[in-house]
Amino acid sequence: MSGGAVVQNELAKKLPVSFIDSVPQGTAIMYALIPKLPTYPRLHTRLEV
Repeated sequence: MSGGAVVQNELAKKLPVSFIDSVPQGTAIMYALIPKLPTYPRLHTRLEV
């Protein structure tokens, strides 16, 4: 399993189902998440620490 697959699987476990469902099939979740980071206060706080 590649590092990208591991990240994808972990994000799929931790992100809201509504977000996962909004990502088109075949799109890497991590890339779809990038523009949305500022709207997720919990993630934003964790990234600042």
